[in-house]
Amino acid sequence: MQMMDSPKNMTCSRCGSPNVIFIRRYSGELLCENCLRDSLLSRMRRTVSKYGLLSREDSILFLRTKLPYAGILFDLFIEMESKFPVKISSIDLDFKSRDEIVDLLREASRNLISSREKVVLPLILDDAVSLLLRSIFTGSPDFLIISGRLYFLLNELSNFVAPFIEISVEELSVLCGGSGYEVRDPYMRMVEELEEESPGIRFNILRFMERADFLRAMGLGNRK
Repeated sequence: MQMMDSPKNMTCSRCGSPNVIFIRRYSGELLCENCLRDSLLSRMRRTVSKYGLLSREDSILFLRTKLPYAGILFDLFIEMESKFPVKISSIDLDFKSRDEIVDLLREASRNLISSREKVVLPLILDDAVSLLLRSIFTGSPDFLIISGRLYFLLNELSNFVAPFIEISVEELSVLCGGSGYEVRDPYMRMVEELEEESPGIRFNILRFMERADFLRAMGLGNRK
């Protein structure tokens, strides 16, 4: 994926606007700001619907970090849920780096495991894939995101949901005016390198994690 600054002779693939701000490398799609945002909302709605992550009667607790794109995630979520009679509250967590994602999950799972609310995790595509790589290379599946749900030691934490798992860090970065976020975590960096070499591989890995043979291999065969 590539961000760009007012390219010439290019128009949005969806609406024809000349104000293209983003190109998806894996598809070649050019997007203006409005169409990029609409695309992310569509993916979120599809994720929530496909995996049954939320219901109309839910009381929701949104976890907000201090990452630069945290406000974008919250705004997108509020817009997605604006038509439903759900109750949404939020808490701010003192996490400023994508390298701290495992610490965030440890804190959330320890303190909110008994919550009666649906806890919305600010995890994105890159986070879900890096957690899988971490589990493979360390041999310890502490945390996994599978089908939009959080697993701790292969046990589903049913009140934790991740509706942003089809949104990439580059897409969020361009929406909040950033140029990318450097990470030190080796698994996060591995995700970046894989995507750079093979655009679209993050989505392929995400889909692989839904396969029945993968779930059986992880001891989760009854999910399918």
